[in-house]
Amino acid sequence: MSLSSQDDRPEPPRWIVCVLVLVTLGAAVYGGWLRVSSLDSAPLHADEAATGAKVLSMRLEGEGYVFDPRHYHGPLLTSATIPLARWRGETTWEDLTKQTLRIVPVVFSGLTVLLILLMWPSLRWGAVVAVAWVATSPFLVYYSRVYIHEPLQVFAAVMWLACALGYAAKPSWSKAVLGGLALGVMASNKETAAISVFSWCLAGVILAMVFCRSREQLAQQIRHHAPRALVAIGTALVVMTAFYTDFGRHPAGIIEFFKTYFVYETQADHSKPFSYYGWLLAWPKHRGGFWWCEGLIVLSAILGAILACRDRRAAAIRYIALSALIEVGVYSCIGYKTPWLMMVAWIQICLVAGYGVTALASRRHSMGWQLASVLMLCGALSWQTVQAQRAAHRFPVDERNPYAYVPTSKDVEKLERWLVGLAEAYPVMREKPLAVVGDQYWPLPWYLRGFENVGYWADLPEGVSGFPLVITLPDQGDAALAELAESHDAVPRSLRADTLLLVHIRRDIWLDYLDPERDDD
Repeated sequence: MSLSSQDDRPEPPRWIVCVLVLVTLGAAVYGGWLRVSSLDSAPLHADEAATGAKVLSMRLEGEGYVFDPRHYHGPLLTSATIPLARWRGETTWEDLTKQTLRIVPVVFSGLTVLLILLMWPSLRWGAVVAVAWVATSPFLVYYSRVYIHEPLQVFAAVMWLACALGYAAKPSWSKAVLGGLALGVMASNKETAAISVFSWCLAGVILAMVFCRSREQLAQQIRHHAPRALVAIGTALVVMTAFYTDFGRHPAGIIEFFKTYFVYETQADHSKPFSYYGWLLAWPKHRGGFWWCEGLIVLSAILGAILACRDRRAAAIRYIALSALIEVGVYSCIGYKTPWLMMVAWIQICLVAGYGVTALASRRHSMGWQLASVLMLCGALSWQTVQAQRAAHRFPVDERNPYAYVPTSKDVEKLERWLVGLAEAYPVMREKPLAVVGDQYWPLPWYLRGFENVGYWADLPEGVSGFPLVITLPDQGDAALAELAESHDAVPRSLRADTLLLVHIRRDIWLDYLDPERDDD
């Protein structure tokens, strides 16, 4: 089975080629603007602060890197951010800015687009259309602006696919090494690389068993490619070892990586039904007067997969479609679900969708199908850009946005400014720690960086009634109200849509704040 491009592959007519190029250029430019503009407009998500910014600050401040197999994922995200942060003069927890953090996923998102174009020998014009799908997908636009591991994972996954398709077309040691490098980067970024690798391997085995004429031919192919496969695996292990051991400073780190598959701790509140990802990306949703749906990508991908099964020259598409289907199935069967986990599978679906459009547009002597494919693409991209603009810019933390997953409330940024101003007016507030009591408080530490002394407790600490300022999470709200009823006044604030904070301010400070002219006597 060869995944190479064939010279006799039908090409779209010239007028369609011109339209595809112009539409893709427009989509890429506008999609790039949507990703890079106003990066600091949305509050920092809990994952951005806890698994990204905090780990980054520890490394910048000289604490080194020690991989925790229970939380926080791999070191690649923070490793990629360190040079940028230092170049911008941000070397401490207090210095870091949202722009510095979010530039990194945006850059890798742009590099992903370039890698897709490198698949031209195998995907032809499907690669160009796939760029348009990727550039305007509201799902990808939204999460390309968030400081999480997945944009880097998508980049490495597309890098591996480009190497794999290139290797299938013309095997070489260099492509095997580059493919191994891509796998090592994926594993160094996040442990979910194992699911992608499993999907790719299973898809390859299934297609090899279907298309190899005999067991002898299959065994011969395995023997032929085994040495290069071992080189790829070895390269991946070298890359992983370098990152997880912090380049030799923590030798046990590589063992901790493999340990994570047995000890990683998930949260029950992320459990979702099997159909969650289908609902999120393909099912039409009407929220607050707006419709959300990326079903046209799915329909184009289904069409592409069907047409690829009827085209002997489309082995690359069959492989990508099958691996994407397996990956979606695996993630759907896992109870723990977050939207961004689907990004690697979704990028592959976009690749197959690109082929679906160009396969229709390449039908000879069928002006109707050609025109229909172009109109469908233009209409779908226009509809996607509208949604992407809403998701990334108008409603980044709004409940109407289906991609906004447990978003941080904008009220937190107002709370930060208010508390800093309050502490400046009443220096007594800094005499004791600012107490945060309860669980699930991230990204609150990011917004309390203006206070040098902040304490975090699971339960109310002893002597809390003497603290000038106490912030409680819902799990401690009732206990705090009872304990502080005589000494503090509670002001409600929002951390997330479903998470109410109570800011308890000592009564003497609060009364003076409300009426500075009052007479205590």
